[in-house]
Amino acid sequence: CTARQGDCCAAAAWVNESVHRSDLWIFVCSLLATLPIMIMVQTWRARNNREMLDVSFDARDGLNYMALYSSLIVNIHSAWIMARWTQVALKVYDRNAMLAAGAFLTPLADVFLFLEDAVSVQIGYAIGTGNTVAAGLTLNVGVLGGVTLGALAASLTTALLSWPAAIEALVAPGHHAVGGCSLVPSAAAIVGDASEFWLLTSWSWPFGFANMALSGFFLGTRHYGAILLATLLSKIVLFGVWMGSPQNLAGLAWANAASTVAFFIVSVLVILLYTPLHREYKLVSIWDVLVFRNGRGWRELLFEAVGDLSQLVKVLRQGMQAMLVDLSVQICVSSGIYVASSLGLPALYQVSALQAAMPLYVGCIAGVSYAMKLVSSAMIGLRMYQDYRSFVRLALLMAGAYALACGLAIA
Repeated sequence: CTARQGDCCAAAAWVNESVHRSDLWIFVCSLLATLPIMIMVQTWRARNNREMLDVSFDARDGLNYMALYSSLIVNIHSAWIMARWTQVALKVYDRNAMLAAGAFLTPLADVFLFLEDAVSVQIGYAIGTGNTVAAGLTLNVGVLGGVTLGALAASLTTALLSWPAAIEALVAPGHHAVGGCSLVPSAAAIVGDASEFWLLTSWSWPFGFANMALSGFFLGTRHYGAILLATLLSKIVLFGVWMGSPQNLAGLAWANAASTVAFFIVSVLVILLYTPLHREYKLVSIWDVLVFRNGRGWRELLFEAVGDLSQLVKVLRQGMQAMLVDLSVQICVSSGIYVASSLGLPALYQVSALQAAMPLYVGCIAGVSYAMKLVSSAMIGLRMYQDYRSFVRLALLMAGAYALACGLAIA
């Protein structure tokens, strides 16, 4: 590639044209699949047969939902832009190391991905039944549990760095197939370059897992403006740090970690500074516990922050069910990556190219997923069972149609 100035590594013109056509097709189909769901989300509250919900819809509600849709758009497009950008910017062995590390780290992180799902669903159900105190307790359980579990998982992955054989197998799989090639760094050198990526990714988990609970709380309580604010600022940090870095594997890790921490800081500041949230959901912050606010002891405040054990068990039990579904999907992806690595670096890099396209294909259906979290639990809490069945059928129909559209785009 050096001799020919990269011509051998450049995609042919017809490939780029096909990619652009597929992208356009996916955008159109995702809009057609999401539009009926958006209409259902906007109108379901007016059909409830109880007086618990305010069914009026004004300009403020319109802006609130616009904030939700805008945050989805920002998340979807930033994900696929960064995926394709790193595919081009990173060296082949760095991109392969990133893919291989993600094949191990992502399933491990997915073990805790249930936090956002469990928290948002539990909060939606609590609000549907009018139990705002339970919604606040669920947030505290999610944030405290997320930080604790994230630190535990990061400690385990950090310990793996002291096991050279294991970390080389995880970060530089298939390297034996190119042994002796002077153009490819040794496995030890690749591990050295990827170690910073591994550590920063791992130790951003406590913030990332807490962010899942915070996002679930804002979704369940319909404070979509907070999600948009945190999303925008975190993505600005993401692209800012990435563009200011050498655009290597370590730079990508710093950008991702800074973005995660930025989202956490903004979300916590919203909760701390927006006092109506404290009054409505009886929130107790860690700061309250540390400074003995209002003269109460730490045991009393800590009990309020965590709530009773039944609420904790309920969140964990339902979260574990969601975790098993997420994990079963991701393990199949990770297995495919490590199988491809046994075929050599070229095969693994081809898989990384496919993975770079995945955020666009998967992300464009995120609107249906978020609608399920927002609406279904509240419908059950309001005992709108017939509407719930209709909504689930519509969501499954739109998701199936979108899956067919993705297959046509790939073909």
